[in-house]
Amino acid sequence: MGTTLIDAQVDQLTESLLSSYHTSCPETLPRDTPDKQPWWGADLERKRGKVRKALNRAMNTCTDEAWDAYYAAKSSYKKCIRFRRTTGWRNYCGSIESCQQANRVRKVLAQQNTPEIATLRKPDNTLTSSPEEARRILVETRFPDCVFAQVTDHSEENQTTSEDDWLYACRMIALEKLQWAIHSFHPYKAPGADGVLHYYAGGTPLASCLVPLMRAGV
Repeated sequence: MGTTLIDAQVDQLTESLLSSYHTSCPETLPRDTPDKQPWWGADLERKRGKVRKALNRAMNTCTDEAWDAYYAAKSSYKKCIRFRRTTGWRNYCGSIESCQQANRVRKVLAQQNTPEIATLRKPDNTLTSSPEEARRILVETRFPDCVFAQVTDHSEENQTTSEDDWLYACRMIALEKLQWAIHSFHPYKAPGADGVLHYYAGGTPLASCLVPLMRAGV
């Protein structure tokens, strides 16, 4: 089985899985409740319109009174935005009742200040110019004997598979092992109307399709 055929079958299997997922779990919009309105409203929309009109009038007339009116409208608009944002965030935090919602907020806040690899000083006293170069410097510093492998593009004509290779792939990739791996996943979706979890019901057909592909990949 050539790499082109393997890629085509993998793409077909992926498309089938995604199509089944979207059919079983269609997208839905959350229902709006009266006590959970967004912080942006019609009053802010009107204030923004007034600011734009005041700016256009000030630019057309170029009078001090027009510019003062624009700055006053802009200041009132920004003050109202800050108030609505603070009030909306306070109301949202006060409405959290489950641990799942609180954990979701905690994860979002924890990712805001995620540190990234900054510039590092190289042995020649210059600084790195990209994250990839910084990671390479870290690897070379911590693992000085590390050798970076060069990826070689092998053509399909040069690929030969012996009988021992296929026997090794059959021992490594077995249907029972793959079924055990699939059934070890925790259910992240609720069961359907019949009470059956979708990936448990489709585990055996899915594993039967994956076994030859994974063996060919070995």
